[in-house]
Amino acid sequence: NADGDVNVTTATELFQPIEDANKITISLWQYGDAAAQPKNGTIFSASRGTARIAQSHLPWGDGNIVWDSGNSYDRTSKSSSDDHSRFEGQWNHWVFTKENGSAQIFYNGELWATGGGTRLLETVNQFRIGSEYNSTQRYDGMIDDFTLFDRVLTPNEIQTITNDAFLTEFGALNLTAGSQLTLNEAGVTG
Repeated sequence: NADGDVNVTTATELFQPIEDANKITISLWQYGDAAAQPKNGTIFSASRGTARIAQSHLPWGDGNIVWDSGNSYDRTSKSSSDDHSRFEGQWNHWVFTKENGSAQIFYNGELWATGGGTRLLETVNQFRIGSEYNSTQRYDGMIDDFTLFDRVLTPNEIQTITNDAFLTEFGALNLTAGSQLTLNEAGVTG
């Protein structure tokens, strides 16, 4: 894919169980390119048209880690400008959850940021890994084990996944075949 991102063409079908449950967990490993980060980039984006349903900037150019969830989004964010190792130069595990007005970000298995909001996880018709809905704000780095769940994982389950458990035992929605993607302005390898 010459775009430098991955367009998931089955977005509506993939997100239907999430919309029905109004719960989501997104789990991924990321290794940000230290030569490029921090920059205004989007590591994943699920949207309906231009309305964000589930999106993360990991990081934004100011070093903030951002989790936008729900139609036109409730925002949960925390600054990481004091520690760039959270988003560049090493592998880190991130988990983003939303359920019943509670949004959470887990970093390497530990609860790192919390937020609220009651916006619903509605129908998605576009889903991209490595950029925003329109293939802009591309992420520079590597992503591995990108996984969606139509429920919120428990802290113990998140710890287990962080410690490299086999994800299908937790009921992961089938998105990838376990390949590693390297995303940058030049394209995708993996």
